[in-house]
Amino acid sequence: MNAIELDRVTKVYRVYQGSRGILKELLLRRQYHRPFWALKEFSARIGRATTFGVIGDNGAGKSTLLKLITGTTAPTSGTVRTSGRVASLLELGAGFHPEFTGRENIHFTAATLGVSRQEARAREPQIIEFAELSEFIDQPIKTYSSGMYLRLGFATATAFDPDVLVIDEALAVGDQNFQKKCVDRIHHFKDAGRNIVFCSHNMYQVRQLCDQAVWLHRGECRATGPAAEVVEQYSDFQRESRAGTRPAGTLHPFSSIESVALTDLAGQPRSQFLTGEGLKLTVRARFRAASQPNLGIAIIRNDGVVCYCANTVEDQFHLKEEKNGICSATLEFSQLPLLSGRYHFSIATTDERRLQAYEIMDSTCSFIVRHSGSDYGLVRLAHTWK
Repeated sequence: MNAIELDRVTKVYRVYQGSRGILKELLLRRQYHRPFWALKEFSARIGRATTFGVIGDNGAGKSTLLKLITGTTAPTSGTVRTSGRVASLLELGAGFHPEFTGRENIHFTAATLGVSRQEARAREPQIIEFAELSEFIDQPIKTYSSGMYLRLGFATATAFDPDVLVIDEALAVGDQNFQKKCVDRIHHFKDAGRNIVFCSHNMYQVRQLCDQAVWLHRGECRATGPAAEVVEQYSDFQRESRAGTRPAGTLHPFSSIESVALTDLAGQPRSQFLTGEGLKLTVRARFRAASQPNLGIAIIRNDGVVCYCANTVEDQFHLKEEKNGICSATLEFSQLPLLSGRYHFSIATTDERRLQAYEIMDSTCSFIVRHSGSDYGLVRLAHTWK
């Protein structure tokens, strides 16, 4: 049996022109709204012990899908079935009452999840400890700082061992130490074989955390399958869209990456290399208002492993302006030591102190490396036996 099943699910919202539209529609029996299709005929089967990613641009229907799974909104048509207890991190602490204390809100949230009073009392000390709020738990949460509020929301939502945990951009809670606790708890759910539905704009997190994923675009499913493949398709779409619509030099006021080219050492475009062959990546970028701009390039394997990073400031390579503020630089590897696998480049332009990122071009110039030997690992290191 699947943990989540969605059959031809559609969600349509009514958008009215002004506050009187609903009243006019009721009285005059005429349509004064336009339909907005947030989700169209969406179907999915999510098996047990699966972490499922949801990606797409703003307005693609991601939040609507999560709300349908958690039951906070009903579909216009189609059916949604879930198995077991479902907890959500859509808006942390959204159900809290500001006049209630932190302790009272713990029990209020537990009741909405269908948790018994006995179980809520048993989990209460763990929630308070995890949220680091022992001194303030009996104060009204309207007196809490935003960080305290979010910590309590995360601790409460994840405390009652849900069978399905739905997360919407909720891994960046509190300071760095608390964020690590949140990530560790998410991985605990994954290792325990529970289902996670994870929505994020952070493609690295989706790659690392999810087994399967869906890419939504304007309410429709554009791709579904293994998370790494869906992320790659979505990243390709973003790059193509940006290349087709962006006027030169307008993406960022200080910098824009104009072009990227991957070739062999002879300057011929290539997308497949043998271990030990050489390659060159040439980047043309436009800079403005930067005394010593910096260009950083990373080689990343398709599972997210960062193989190597280099940048012009660290290597004391001065980018020289050719014309119209455009600089060109070529990073050359005379003998590529990478072993078999799929790789891509990530490129970033920054200020001279490498503190402010102007533009980041992720997952560009994908290439394959083949190796005929029996070496195993990431790179082939020169060595001798004695």
